[in-house]
Amino acid sequence: MTVTDDMTATVSADPFAQPPSVNGAVSSRVSLTPATVSLSKPGDSSVSDTNQAAADGDTHTDTTPPPTPPTLTKRIGTGALRWGRAVWRGPERAAYLTWREAARRPRAAVALSAGAVFVTPLTLGDVTAGVVATAATLALSAESRARLSSLQDEARAARQIRRIKSRWVTVCTDVGLAKAGASTGAKRVPRIVGARTTNVGVQLRLRGGSIASPENIAKKGDVIRAAYGARGIDTRPHPNRPSITLMDLIFRDPFKTVVKVADLPVPKRGGLSVSAGIDSWGAGVERDLRLPCLIIGGKGSGKSSQAWVMIDQLLRTGIPFRLRVFDPKGGVEFSDLRDVAYVYESDPTRWPEFVEDLIGGMRVRGELMAKRGIRKLSAEHFTEAEPFDLLIIDELLAALAFSDPKVKIRYGDRRIKLDDAFVKIYLSQCRAFGYSALALSQLGQKDGIGAARDMFDYTDIMRVPSDDMVRAVGYDPALCPAHTISPGEKHAGIGYTMTEDGPTKYRAAYLNDKERADVAKRVGRMTERIGGPKR
Repeated sequence: MTVTDDMTATVSADPFAQPPSVNGAVSSRVSLTPATVSLSKPGDSSVSDTNQAAADGDTHTDTTPPPTPPTLTKRIGTGALRWGRAVWRGPERAAYLTWREAARRPRAAVALSAGAVFVTPLTLGDVTAGVVATAATLALSAESRARLSSLQDEARAARQIRRIKSRWVTVCTDVGLAKAGASTGAKRVPRIVGARTTNVGVQLRLRGGSIASPENIAKKGDVIRAAYGARGIDTRPHPNRPSITLMDLIFRDPFKTVVKVADLPVPKRGGLSVSAGIDSWGAGVERDLRLPCLIIGGKGSGKSSQAWVMIDQLLRTGIPFRLRVFDPKGGVEFSDLRDVAYVYESDPTRWPEFVEDLIGGMRVRGELMAKRGIRKLSAEHFTEAEPFDLLIIDELLAALAFSDPKVKIRYGDRRIKLDDAFVKIYLSQCRAFGYSALALSQLGQKDGIGAARDMFDYTDIMRVPSDDMVRAVGYDPALCPAHTISPGEKHAGIGYTMTEDGPTKYRAAYLNDKERADVAKRVGRMTERIGGPKR
């Protein structure tokens, strides 16, 4: 910030705030760094959008008289209506509203309690007993505490949306988004037709013709961001309604808190696409499970948690699948799947037999597809008789350590090398036959996992000890500094991946032990649907 004598504040937009459009869709994301603020003397040629709008006479003038304070009767009626609506939506919501209003207005709470004692048969002891019982219920029940926390979050989100809406006309006028009507000359600003909270802030749905177009709002994006004190802003057209513009105001850092599965957005592509986590804008990081995925990271970096989340998301699609697990670590992270997966193997010496069975099943699937004339599989082709087949390997290093170059396995009527069977046949062809792989590894160098590394379509890298490991997977340490992620549970799940927009930082969602056990039960039910575990 530069300070001069007689000063007028001007906010200049970040020159790198508007990246080029991707795939023809207009989208503008303003940098999460603070806006560049400079101060200039009045009359300087470089005036801000706000000052320029004032010079052109394009400012919002409010000539309406100040609002009259509501009467006591109206306030009581409004409060009763809100409380009645809360009771209708649930007793915990009503209890929360009662306690919140009592904490805000203690004198009114005492007066109402006294009035209840005076005009009803209730005694002061009855009122006190009711208050204590409600407090004990909310305090002792873990479910109620969680619900209470959720209600508090909802209340804070509602207040934030109200503040944004209350300042909207003023902000639009100040930044030059107001336009005089052709007939009446009245000021017109983009209209907010909807608002909702997201993982990182608030999303507004705007309508208003050309003044509410993504391009027009993107030009003022940095100034709007600064006016609301947001960390960033993103504007894009609505995917299904071209007349609506979506504007996301980013207030929170999604990497500071654990991402819950319930917070993951619905995948846009559908089918076998799942959301594994969220990026710095709160958008979902999607994975097409038909494509092999490799997750690299040190101990405790969050690899297995991301794998569990992807299994959970696959279950939510409702697509029939069978799960194969090769767990040479001895059931440390995936022990819950031991009795429920279609195939579960923890003995690393059985890797050759495991791969032989795997590629044998894929070969049979290929023959069936040829007979039926199916050249390309989609989600609709998977049934309980012919399900999608997902392989999970934890740890890939341990599995490949038993890939002796001299060992050969059976493939049809011939025998091939074990390495070639897994890398050149399975990983290179699995997508075509409805098979896929999700592998976890602590190392990404070729001397560790060999040529298999290059056969994975997705490579996610979490916390690693050195920048050499980042380079080993083909990422630039300057753009994907996974080696700088701090150790510990507070930063578990944070990593880097490659998306259509380039290198992207993200945080995978997290499932606790109870939630993982629930996922395992659902996997067991899915396995029973397709005929039970393989014996």
